[in-house]
Amino acid sequence: MAAINRFTAIVLWPSFNTIWKWKFFAVYSFTISGISLVLLLINHIDIFTLNELPSFKTYLQVSDRIFKAIVYIVAFAFEVGAVVYRLASHSSHQINKVDTTLLIQSFISTICWLINCICYVVWSYYSIPFMRAIVNIMVLSGFTLPLLYLFVSK
Repeated sequence: MAAINRFTAIVLWPSFNTIWKWKFFAVYSFTISGISLVLLLINHIDIFTLNELPSFKTYLQVSDRIFKAIVYIVAFAFEVGAVVYRLASHSSHQINKVDTTLLIQSFISTICWLINCICYVVWSYYSIPFMRAIVNIMVLSGFTLPLLYLFVSK
């Protein structure tokens, strides 16, 4: 959502306020919350008791990470599209420091979580011990590095 928000702020800036009204924000939040709840119930809480077979449990966990990786790649594509648009249209709209800071923060978060997803899939299939450590480090980095960047960039 942050990537789409930044993309619309940079590329679709004239209609940004109409796109992100509270009613649309509520619809976006409800949709994302619903998808997240379904994935949580199926993959982590195991409401349908699908995780009884160890191989199926691994399949669900890996497919969950692949889904997350795809979402992060799409978010990354939105961010890159916003940067390319910004570089291509110097005169049409000046991006202020807040937009640039939030875009860079989103880049940092996306990269950390994408590395997390890739390393988790590699660790699941090949059991390389240091991959599990990278997974854990990237979870911590995905939360802390964007915040650290905000403090450093001020």
